[in-house]
Amino acid sequence: MIKRLGIQELSFEGYGIREVMGLKPLVRVSEGLRVSAYSTLHKHSVKMGIGFATCKEGLFRFHTTDDCCGAYMLKNYVLRVTLWDFYRVGVDVVKQKEDVKAYVNSVCRRFSRICGEDLGLYPRTISKPMKYHEKKLLKVLEKQEILKLIAPDFAKSHDAL
Repeated sequence: MIKRLGIQELSFEGYGIREVMGLKPLVRVSEGLRVSAYSTLHKHSVKMGIGFATCKEGLFRFHTTDDCCGAYMLKNYVLRVTLWDFYRVGVDVVKQKEDVKAYVNSVCRRFSRICGEDLGLYPRTISKPMKYHEKKLLKVLEKQEILKLIAPDFAKSHDAL
């Protein structure tokens, strides 16, 4: 794959949100190389009519499907709200400070996601990690430096707002 993309040299970047003293930081292939690889994969998936998503890479410009998990293949499913959902709405959550809960709930309703008070309908073993996810997601949306690491395309669209 590397040769087909014409990449001569691999470059890496730090990926850790927090650094732990005495340990080497987590690294991943640089954003430029990931963009090059995903651009090629995106082009071929479009040509072949295959759904493609970058999921946890946050390079949303390459998505050709709204369901990166393949959840549509399950009979009954419910999804939690994600950065992808907020990216599609295109509104800066930080600017929604007056009523963040109402805003998040509106995004959840728009994309048929489960969040907020609806989580109380599920057993604690399910609702607790989902509440944690939602809380973490909102913190990420508020911190531009973390957003740049996790979802570079989202961070760039955030800067434009």
